[in-house]
Amino acid sequence: MSTNHWLRLWHDMPNDPKFRTIARISNQPISLVLSIYMHMLVDASRNVTRGHVCVTTEDLASALDVTEEQIDSVLNAMEGRLKDGDYLSGWDKRQPKKEDVGNDETGAKSAA
Repeated sequence: MSTNHWLRLWHDMPNDPKFRTIARISNQPISLVLSIYMHMLVDASRNVTRGHVCVTTEDLASALDVTEEQIDSVLNAMEGRLKDGDYLSGWDKRQPKKEDVGNDETGAKSAA
């Protein structure tokens, strides 16, 4: 039986202004920007050094059925906004290594 591994998303992620800025600067649709970032989150979560991305431009282009040039334009626009080289800059803040402490008010735990 395989073990499920999880990563966290934040409630306002789809509407985070950084994604719109990256879409505008890269001249690519926001749907592509969000799809690339989602692939990067999953890759960073699986990586031995969590938070670091190893997925290639070619792999992203193949997975998302777009050109490598489109991927490169988005990745370049992400630099300094969502990533620092191969590291997702918000990783430590958004993906802490801790157990689910639940909701103090209700005592409920997450579905995990």
